[in-house]
Amino acid sequence: MTTLSLLKNKEEFGSLKIKPLFCQKPDFNSHHKWLLNELIQWSKGFADHNQQDMEMCAKFMCYMYSGCQQKDRLLAMTKWGCFTKTIDEYTEPSRKERSAPLMVELIEKLLTTLLTGRSDPKFLLGRRLLDSLEALDVFMTRDQKTKMRDSLKETFESTAKIHCDYWLQNRFIPYDEYYELRSKEAFWPVFHLMAEISVDYTPPEPVLRYIPVNKLLTSAVRLSLAVNDYMMFVPKMAVNDITSGVMSYAWTKKCTIQTAIDSQYELIKDLQIECRSLSRTIADKLDPDFQTPALLAYVNAVIDISNGFYSTVSEIFKWEEKDGLIVCHKWDQLRQQLLDSNNKYEYWGSSSGIGAAIAIKLWSLGANVVITGRNEKRIQEVVNKCQNRDNQRALGMRADLLVDKDIEQLVAKIIKEFGKIDILVNNAGIGTTVQ
Repeated sequence: MTTLSLLKNKEEFGSLKIKPLFCQKPDFNSHHKWLLNELIQWSKGFADHNQQDMEMCAKFMCYMYSGCQQKDRLLAMTKWGCFTKTIDEYTEPSRKERSAPLMVELIEKLLTTLLTGRSDPKFLLGRRLLDSLEALDVFMTRDQKTKMRDSLKETFESTAKIHCDYWLQNRFIPYDEYYELRSKEAFWPVFHLMAEISVDYTPPEPVLRYIPVNKLLTSAVRLSLAVNDYMMFVPKMAVNDITSGVMSYAWTKKCTIQTAIDSQYELIKDLQIECRSLSRTIADKLDPDFQTPALLAYVNAVIDISNGFYSTVSEIFKWEEKDGLIVCHKWDQLRQQLLDSNNKYEYWGSSSGIGAAIAIKLWSLGANVVITGRNEKRIQEVVNKCQNRDNQRALGMRADLLVDKDIEQLVAKIIKEFGKIDILVNNAGIGTTVQ
């Protein structure tokens, strides 16, 4: 099962219509400059430091928690946000290699770190987990700490379950199971728990027992996940990531992708209306525990998380709105990437065409060569034509030259293997037939 199998035809992916969700951006937290500087200094203490990731995390948190006025709280929350970003990088090898043991081993190490409060110094992800929890614990009650760790345990376990039971089995998650499973795996309950930390408010028992408050918290988490699925649908489909509510809906209902996108849009609008209605009900309750500015700030913080996520994604992808639809050049590139990988167009890197011929020729002249491209099968075919000799090597490395991180990792691997790059043949391009 692949994401492309959901399309009735390849052209459908290029004509999908995606509508904007929010009319107004939330305020941007005024502590952003200070936060970014502190965050980078903290992250430099880890060997896996990536400044671009830190900049992205700081932007996300300053939109999602725009009302947080205490800098130390915002910094602690953003360290946690960085951990959630870094865990994606550590799970990527198990996805690329389609390996259950790699994923299970990683999750077991995280669960052990969470349970014992200790980590092997070489396990950088474990150190980041403990550092971020230590920073957050300062601002949490005992109950919040317990809730945080219980949510994390569910998240780690759900990550392994989705990988082994669905990803590796080439199965989409059935739509009626999707939100319960993915809401745990995607960290959204933790991000909504941090709304309490952001405004320095712990809901008392009478507030937590009030049914509209419970409904609001549940609906707000589902809204965040629904917005995530809607706005990240194109990037996920382009890289064959099956963890999308849009895809689960299309597969379960046997409908077109456009129908699933439209259904997701309506779900988001319904959840927005529900959250606004519940917030008004909470604000209108005549009870001393409810007539407080702190509760109102908390409710607004919970609702603003989804809009903050949406606003950050809009800046990252730099989309525009035209005739009531989102127009995004980056999405067009990603669509092209998916269609190219299924033979509508051909990319000429070093894994095929002119690129392969250049690599083989350089090999014949005695050079060490690294063959790169997106298609692992083609890469290996070229490597096989360059049999290793004494003091001469041919390596294949998968990389997408549209993805900055892939390029950075590719260069780092080459330097590690060979020490330097003497000749770079920048041969990636697109060709198509014009009638």
